[in-house]
Amino acid sequence: MGWTFAASLVSNLAQFALISALAHWSSPRVVGQYAYALGVTGPIFLWLGLQLRNVMVTDVKDAFSFGTYATLRALSLAAALTLVAAVFWNRGEWWVIFALAVAKLFEGLSELIYAQLQRHGHLDWIAQGVLIRGLLNTALPLGLFALTRDLAVAAAGVTLVNLLTLLGYDLRRGRPFLPPIGLLRWPDLQQLVRMVWPLGVVAGLVSLSANIARIAVEHELGSEAQGIYSALSYGYIVGGVVIGAVGTALTTQFALRFAQGDRAGFLGLTARFMLLSLGVGLLSLLAGWSIGPWALRLLFGEEYAAHHALFLWLLGAGTAGYVASALGFAMTGARRFGEQLPLFAGVTLLLYALCELWIPRYGLMGAAYANLGAFTAQLVGSAAIIMKAMRVDFVPADQQSET
Repeated sequence: MGWTFAASLVSNLAQFALISALAHWSSPRVVGQYAYALGVTGPIFLWLGLQLRNVMVTDVKDAFSFGTYATLRALSLAAALTLVAAVFWNRGEWWVIFALAVAKLFEGLSELIYAQLQRHGHLDWIAQGVLIRGLLNTALPLGLFALTRDLAVAAAGVTLVNLLTLLGYDLRRGRPFLPPIGLLRWPDLQQLVRMVWPLGVVAGLVSLSANIARIAVEHELGSEAQGIYSALSYGYIVGGVVIGAVGTALTTQFALRFAQGDRAGFLGLTARFMLLSLGVGLLSLLAGWSIGPWALRLLFGEEYAAHHALFLWLLGAGTAGYVASALGFAMTGARRFGEQLPLFAGVTLLLYALCELWIPRYGLMGAAYANLGAFTAQLVGSAAIIMKAMRVDFVPADQQSET
């Protein structure tokens, strides 16, 4: 967990540092344009990425060849890039959006290599690749922006970093573990698509939920307001990294305790993880209340510090999101995969409706209210799914021994 946590933390802090520097060196409008480009490309590439890395890692019986996975990854990445180009070609930020889309294409190819490395137990090499990419994706884009004051050039720097990381590190590390692609069997490809498309939809919905408020703020209030909102939203990212790392480490324990019929163990682990998540959120709120204005002034500037109340509401929404994420890991451990699609579809629709209702009425605060409402709904829905699993599918240990 240490390497994975460090890589995730550095990667997110690098993204945060880039946003912070843009806030100091440019206007909220430029920050908003960059955040908007991230917000619209992320859901598309996650949707069409189909969570293939997770599927490959868990394919312990080699149901599909590496060539089948590689072909689907190439086709899906090409489809994602084409979709981004077709939908956003007439936007003012088109070159920024397209550059970040190409960067995500290269990152998607790295993920294919990471899946093979993970199957062979080389999580440290994966983490090193993520660290290299994260650090360079701060240094080079910032250097280019400092020289040119052109956001598209800075975005092209992200593309270059991802390409160099793919060719210079990931491919060199992964080459010994990449089997020959061989001849493609179309029936296998079709079967794989049928199996993974729901996972892609869920991943896209999760990413869309994380970005839909930004897109709504951009539409209703403009790029400047969206820049302020996006910068302040990074306040709860560090806590999210902690919850994600702990949850990833606990997923196997959740699965074992549920499968073994250990009701007390499963519910106890869930309760402790929820309390930890709540504690992380409350600590972030305390820090935001006590040093928030000073921190916002230091990290982003006076214009952002004026929105301290918005920052606190976003931290409150993040706290609800942390607890919902904890329940999400427990839900995955209980293998409640089918229910996740309607849950996240409902949460996304609710978030969209709340943004449409409250942002025109309350401005940026409306976006924070909408996030809090959506995370709360996700929390309640996840808890309901877990309780149903305990009633319907849970087999106590004593009954397992009898059977």
